Amino acid sequence: MYKHRRIFTPALNVPLVITVLSVCALLVLSQLYLAIPLIPVIREYFHISPIAATWIASTFGFAYAFGFLIFGPLCDRFGCKVLLVPGLAMLALITIAVGASPSFDFLIKFRTLQGFLAATFAPIALVYVSEVLPVSTRATGIACVSTGFLLAGIVGQVYASLVILTYGWRWIFWFLAIAYTVAAFIVAYRFPDSVTKKSATSVLSVYKNMIFLLKSHRLLAAYTAAFMVLLSFVSMYSGLEPHLVSRYGISQNNLLFIRMAGIPGMLLAPFTSSFIKRWGSKNVVLTGLVLASVGLALEAISGQLFILVLSSSIFVTGISAIMPSLIALVGSIATGASGSALALYTFVLFIGASFGPLVTNLLNPIGFSGLCAILALFLLITAFIININIQGTTQIG
Repeated sequence: MYKHRRIFTPALNVPLVITVLSVCALLVLSQLYLAIPLIPVIREYFHISPIAATWIASTFGFAYAFGFLIFGPLCDRFGCKVLLVPGLAMLALITIAVGASPSFDFLIKFRTLQGFLAATFAPIALVYVSEVLPVSTRATGIACVSTGFLLAGIVGQVYASLVILTYGWRWIFWFLAIAYTVAAFIVAYRFPDSVTKKSATSVLSVYKNMIFLLKSHRLLAAYTAAFMVLLSFVSMYSGLEPHLVSRYGISQNNLLFIRMAGIPGMLLAPFTSSFIKRWGSKNVVLTGLVLASVGLALEAISGQLFILVLSSSIFVTGISAIMPSLIALVGSIATGASGSALALYTFVLFIGASFGPLVTNLLNPIGFSGLCAILALFLLITAFIININIQGTTQIG
């Protein structure tokens, strides 16, 4: 019977695993960012207030972050593929429902459930890559998946804008539902099971382990960095658009091209694996934090549009170096509890993203230059915290 099951176990296809999970990372997280161009369309379609329309982003984001705390630890208990396949399948179904929403109330309810189900992907995919891929390709896999998450910040907005103009807002979700369905079949029939033996302890014990993880000062330092990374990213881009419009008179079409200027910096992420192998994840995180702070400082003092756009690209390059390196750092610290640790990581990461617009509004009186200066200082302080709290990366301290 054991041999019979082995016959039907798919062989590991490293390029396929990395490609599919990277594309899924892009498509799943695009749900968070596609709301930006969708908000004015929904406001007009359902005849609601601007404040009410913003909830199509907020409800997804908070449910998404909360879902990490539920599904991440289950990976340590039951395995990754067991959760990935039904997660993608249910995400496809609820995404169809979002696109078919008959009213704004239904849209909000479906978006909340969609955000919760979308959380079945991020931490579990990262753990799957860490467990299934050979050591020689593991860092590359993590970097590529992280790049997908990063690119979603821009690609999600561009995709939504184009679909709205061509097919209408409902097709934004229906096209993605088709993609999730295809991905679910590929993972089910072409991905091998995780090779790591899962714990036989109760699910409750797995969740209790998360409290133990929070006692690690090294993990707390890494989570501080995670919080600051997307907070600074979202906060800077939230302040950039009104700054460009008010100071340079940039049109909406040109704003889209300026956002896309950050894509080259994001493409650094897949190559950080070689930096991690040579210098270690901690040192790459520190370098990325310093580089991102330099980019923000240059944005704060730049007086010309070209310099501002170039500086924002430097900032994004630093963020791109931090993300995969920070994931590797958390995984190496929390050996044996990677699902729980990465669930906490992704939760903190997107809570930070949720606070980004709030920070921008809070610092609005000091202007965009003041915002960038404060964010640069935050990142430097974060680098100091990482440096003094993390001396090694192999076990929980």
